Amino acid sequence: MSGENDNDVQRKLALQHLLAERLRQSQEAERAAVARAVHDSVGQTLSAMKMQLHEAARDPMLSPAAVACFRDLEGHVDSLLEDARSIASRLRPGVIDHFGLARALEAALDRFGREQGLDAGLQRSGAEPQRLPGHIEIGLLRIVELALANVAQHANAQRVDVVFEQTPDTVSVAVRDDGSGFDRSALEPARSLGLLDLESRAAALGGNLTIDSAPGAGTTVAAQVPVNGA
Repeated sequence: MSGENDNDVQRKLALQHLLAERLRQSQEAERAAVARAVHDSVGQTLSAMKMQLHEAARDPMLSPAAVACFRDLEGHVDSLLEDARSIASRLRPGVIDHFGLARALEAALDRFGREQGLDAGLQRSGAEPQRLPGHIEIGLLRIVELALANVAQHANAQRVDVVFEQTPDTVSVAVRDDGSGFDRSALEPARSLGLLDLESRAAALGGNLTIDSAPGAGTTVAAQVPVNGA
């Protein structure tokens, strides 16, 4: 009976992992669709508005005040265009589709360092990075993004590094910070759920994730998955 119960539990856990991964895949597909819409529709409309305002401001019949008004509007549209590009990139970074995981990690760290005012860097080891199946690349990128969000929210760190390593059989990422660290057994439920989400994401890729932390000693979140994925 105990064996049967254990099998039932394992089947339920496997089903939960599968459903969670299907939900994440659906969310990624929706994010990609919205990103394309923002980039193609909103971005193109704003670009056209910017060009029209620029041309209108060159009308020699306009007063200096009117020209200044058009230039001001052009600046606002340009700012909106940059915001649209940033939103599209956060939803689905184009760099990962065109250049792969390593370049996407560099871009994510660059943005994170600028926004948080932290030293942030990417360290590579192992073989020269090769393109991976799309679900592995985006899955590992999301793990790193979530780990970086935890650093920003909780760590009080001065520096964070991401270590990226690819071998013929596995690919791994590790996010290391020099922040305050924590005792996982003492975490509030909401933060514990966030760490479980990281572990679940790695498991869905057929890999594993470890969290090494202690109060005052910083934190390392490391994920390793097989190259062929789950």
